[in-house]
Amino acid sequence: MKVVKISEGFVELPTYKMGDADKEAPLEKEFTPRSSPIYPYTTQEIITGEKEVKKYRGVFLENDYLKLTFLPEIGGRLYSAYDKVNDSEIFYSNPVIKPGLFALRGAWPAVGVEFNFPNSHTTTTLEEVSCRTREYDDGSASVTMGDIEWTCRMGWSVEVKLHPAKAVIEMESKLYNPTELPQRFYYWINAACPVYSDTQFIYPRSTKRLYTHPPMDASRLGYVNYPIHEGSDISCFKNIKQHFPVFAEKMEEDFYGIYHHEHARGLVHVANRSLVRGRKLWMFGNARDGKIFIDLLSDEGADYCELQTGPFSLQSDYRMLEPGRIHIQKDFWFPVANTGGFNLACEDFAAMIKVEKNIADISFYAAAPLDGIKIVAVNGGTPGDSKVFSARTGECVKLELPVSDNTDIHFLDVRGNIIAEFVRKSTVDTAFETAENHVVESVYLKGKYNEEHGHRAEALNIYKNDEAKNFNSKLSEARLLIDCGLYDDALEKLETILQSDRNNPEALIYCGRIHRRKENIKKADIIFSHAMDSNLFRDAAALEIAIDGVWVKDYKRAAFILEEILKYGARNPRAMALYALCKRKLKEKNQSHIKESDNLFHLTPLLLGEKFFSGMSASSDFNVNPELMLETACEYINIHEYEDASELIAAQKEIDRQGYYFLAWLKRENGNKPGARESMDVSQKTQWTSRLAFRNETENVLRFAIEEYPDDSTAAYQLGCLLAYKDRWNEAVLLWEKVKGPEEVYALRNIGLYYWKRKAELSNAIKFYKKAVNSPNVGSRTLMEAGILLEEADRNSEWLDVFEEKDNMIKKDSRLKLSMVKAFLANDMPEKAYSLLINGNFCLCEGKMLSRALYETACDKLALNALNNNEFKSAAEFYLEATKYPENIGIGKPSGNKEAEWYLKAGNAYGKAMLPEKALDAYRKGAEKGDFLDIDFFPLRNMIWEADWEHIDVRYWKNLIYRAGCLQYIKEKASADKVFSRVEEYLKFLDKNGRGNDSETIILLSEKNMIRKV
Repeated sequence: MKVVKISEGFVELPTYKMGDADKEAPLEKEFTPRSSPIYPYTTQEIITGEKEVKKYRGVFLENDYLKLTFLPEIGGRLYSAYDKVNDSEIFYSNPVIKPGLFALRGAWPAVGVEFNFPNSHTTTTLEEVSCRTREYDDGSASVTMGDIEWTCRMGWSVEVKLHPAKAVIEMESKLYNPTELPQRFYYWINAACPVYSDTQFIYPRSTKRLYTHPPMDASRLGYVNYPIHEGSDISCFKNIKQHFPVFAEKMEEDFYGIYHHEHARGLVHVANRSLVRGRKLWMFGNARDGKIFIDLLSDEGADYCELQTGPFSLQSDYRMLEPGRIHIQKDFWFPVANTGGFNLACEDFAAMIKVEKNIADISFYAAAPLDGIKIVAVNGGTPGDSKVFSARTGECVKLELPVSDNTDIHFLDVRGNIIAEFVRKSTVDTAFETAENHVVESVYLKGKYNEEHGHRAEALNIYKNDEAKNFNSKLSEARLLIDCGLYDDALEKLETILQSDRNNPEALIYCGRIHRRKENIKKADIIFSHAMDSNLFRDAAALEIAIDGVWVKDYKRAAFILEEILKYGARNPRAMALYALCKRKLKEKNQSHIKESDNLFHLTPLLLGEKFFSGMSASSDFNVNPELMLETACEYINIHEYEDASELIAAQKEIDRQGYYFLAWLKRENGNKPGARESMDVSQKTQWTSRLAFRNETENVLRFAIEEYPDDSTAAYQLGCLLAYKDRWNEAVLLWEKVKGPEEVYALRNIGLYYWKRKAELSNAIKFYKKAVNSPNVGSRTLMEAGILLEEADRNSEWLDVFEEKDNMIKKDSRLKLSMVKAFLANDMPEKAYSLLINGNFCLCEGKMLSRALYETACDKLALNALNNNEFKSAAEFYLEATKYPENIGIGKPSGNKEAEWYLKAGNAYGKAMLPEKALDAYRKGAEKGDFLDIDFFPLRNMIWEADWEHIDVRYWKNLIYRAGCLQYIKEKASADKVFSRVEEYLKFLDKNGRGNDSETIILLSEKNMIRKV
């Protein structure tokens, strides 16, 4: 029997080095690259131009048809999938690791297949994750990547399997919530693929329309027809002129993919359309505003696109994963060749079927060995002509089959089962859903939407102020209070709920847990027993009763309850691991239960602990992610197994300061006060090297550390960060005020952030930021934020002082260079701003336009200075400079005309300079539309009323206004009126929806009135 080979080695790749990650705590998500919560991780936004050859650990999976290469140190990516049959790479195996600023934390490399959980381009995209291999009895083998992600404390794993006789990459993704609370998530597999001029993007024939949205702006949606939109074949890469994210509006078949016609090969993706609704394509397009990112992410300038799949239809969709639940997704990927494309696919083959003159020409590509496949022409349910054939893996078979006008074609296996259907006449409902709100508004739903999107403080406030006293709102409020560590406040809310609904199972479970925290086990047990009356929450309540049993060391009782859960309830890896613990404590065999839990989800923290105590290796996972050892110890703390928790922490190769804090606290809890003091003494000589404090369990430990050593600035700083992260800023500030030593500069910055963002006291905020800026250890992020703060406070004259004696920092950091440009412009120094822009190199986060806006502003100010000096020709030339795209500032020229304002102003300046021909030429250029798809977007709120109002794209609408102005100047009044009419309709829409007084609306209205009068 042939078997799939597993091997390990090294992969050497040229790699661009990252600068140091910021040390400041990302306590306000607006200051993160994608405005998303990333705490306890920090931002990685400094990109160097230094390249070195780096040796990465490579894990290889290989059969006769495919060779897969995995890089665990780069987020667990499937780096390469080499198709041996067709001598080609299936995915984009970038020959260089060259990060750009695209991820949640900033740095992100474009390469291979990445797994995004609980958010896109996730926090660990450049970090090592767990990797293990497995061989199966049937000769297949797999590599499993996974991690516990600390913003949510949930886990993900992806098992990638090859079978001996197939050219199919099988992926099984598992998302698991081992915590006690629901957590927000989304999940998308992101496969980077090479593209060429003739590459075709393939959705099923039944998919007639795609959703799209502007780059990095999911608050608005638009539609494009597929494959032909406004006369352009948007299924062909050469016709895509702009950034292009598209999602299938409806999937009535299970496949999609790409085909490179010149190279006669492609890639097929198959997944159950009901379970994997999301099918996205992303590409940068063919204009320089896209190609510049290709250059930033690679050395060879090779185009690539992304095929992305996930459980939700759009990437603006988030959901809550309930405690103990595992979300599973299965995907299949395989190469296809020599078929001329494909319009039918299943897990084992793809086919291109063309019907002409009642003959179906079928090009069939086998991704697995297929024997006795029968193709049948079916007309009105009646079988007609048929053919039987077989195909080897990697073989392309050409067939013809007689058909009539409405004949469907069925593919049957040897048992007569239909494995694929080619339906000639679509039965899909082509009446598209309208983008209208059909939902009755609910305060609870608004709060839930905010919670799903990571706006915890906003959600808590919405739930708290629900005047309808909705039970769901009250329960959600209590749950978020628990998440914030405010247990007494939560208990008060829960008891209020239970006064009205004494059998509410969710409220009972939360209530019982709080009583257990207070060590009132008997009361907790009674409460959990009542919660078991609910069938929906019976397993969850029974698990809590079992934990009560463990808490009081009644392992026999706990094991009995767990046996019932595991026998009749949903399979929960944590419950299985807890059962293994009980067996260990009862000195009974537990290896089979450990293995069963391991098969369900191998990174379950309690499971890792039981593997450790049972002598089954868990050290590799702990070594890859040292934070995982402390997470595991916290699981034992939560079930009152303090000795086990101590043993786990003490077993670490290197214990950092946080670890010694935990050891000291555990010894104190076990009555060993001298041992506790000894561990605290050691902690004072040890550095804190782990993540910022983020666990609720850490609060008591840090408070104990401060009790023992009142001057322990590290404990005070970390506890302050934890409390601020939990939206308890008032408590945090009191701790930060006591911080001295190395952490003081970061504490000062945090206090400034508190006065700025939480109290709106800008003067106080500036006072603390200035103290931080004057520290020799100040970080780049603090300097950048100080500039934004001074700008907001209209204290521009003080802005440049921030950068005194900071030349080395500014040189390395694009953020600081841009902040300095803003400071020059704010202080009426456009020459210096322009010079810094033209002579610097800037690396921007995807979708960010700050450098472009500053460049245009600098040119505008230089032009205005020239106008004030009656130097009209010079003014026109400065305005024309604003139409250029010097690529060193990080933005390339788009395919559409986005420079109408500067062309119009240049034309006016040339007119004053008595140069009418040059003026007319400028107006003509400003009047051009350019070569791009101008899509009408509507607010996501039209479909999901809970969503925030859409972002008003001032640059887009302002450009339309100036285009209309240029059309007026070249005497194309009808065209100008048409454009103005479109702008006016949009302004009416904004006013109708209560946004007439928004600053963006006022700007657009003013510009429109001014230009239309000309």
